[in-house]
Amino acid sequence: MTQTERDRLLMRVDIGLNGNGSKGLIKRVDELEEWKDTRPQECPAKPVSQADIIKRRLYEVALMALLLSALQFIAKLAGLW
Repeated sequence: MTQTERDRLLMRVDIGLNGNGSKGLIKRVDELEEWKDTRPQECPAKPVSQADIIKRRLYEVALMALLLSALQFIAKLAGLW
């Protein structure tokens, strides 16, 4: 791509070119840090323990077993199984 083609594309797209000088970059990073500090934290205050994760997985497995058993029972009643 030649310089003329590049300039023509930039004029058509209407992109503003901003330099990344150290003053502007530091200012933008500071603004980003201030913005991040005002946002609510998405992480829970108390980390989830390994035991809680295992309990949740066991609950999910039990629920799936119950669901599959119920579907198998319904299939037997309907004569599909």
